Amino acid sequence: MSWPRWLPVDPYVAAMIATIGVATVLPARGAAAAFAGWATTAAVALLFFLYGARISPREALAGASHWRLHLVVLLTTFALFPAFGLLLGLLAPTVLDPSCTRACCSCARYRPLCRAPSR
Repeated sequence: MSWPRWLPVDPYVAAMIATIGVATVLPARGAAAAFAGWATTAAVALLFFLYGARISPREALAGASHWRLHLVVLLTTFALFPAFGLLLGLLAPTVLDPSCTRACCSCARYRPLCRAPSR
């Protein structure tokens, strides 16, 4: 079965939207939540593996040669966002909820720095 050409949405995007919709209506709870977490990790790993398996070595080297872009992404992820989390941590008691501060520090090694004081 092929995807209808008149539908302007990519099949992958449609599948993602459908998955989010199903997860919103039928969230996993209890033992199913543990399995869903494992299945999600396995699905993401498989997705990255399959994408990497189909890319040619020439394309991989061409992508790796854009070191400036990679440097910007790494610095944004591991320096700018944690610094932003620290800044939000200073404002958290008066302006922001502590969960907002923790969301900016998704990397485990920065979490102790970004903990907001308990109320």
